Amino acid sequence: MAKLKGILLTEGMHGMISQVEGLAKALDIEFTHHKVETKIFLGIDSTKAYTYFRFSFKEFNVSDFDIIISCGKKKRYTFNLF
Repeated sequence: MAKLKGILLTEGMHGMISQVEGLAKALDIEFTHHKVETKIFLGIDSTKAYTYFRFSFKEFNVSDFDIIISCGKKKRYTFNLF
């Protein structure tokens, strides 16, 4: 049986990275890590603004994955891109 493939979405902070990588290793999956970044500056306290700027995230090409593991507040708005 082939291993499952997953992508890890974080904001790039070490705590978030270790959380998602720990889960991916516990699930014994092959994974690639992707950092969620914005194209424009939206400010520190403007998490609600992400819903209005759906296309404000830098795009990354992801193909052929089975599982998405994510951590952080920006990642919840990127699921509209998939």
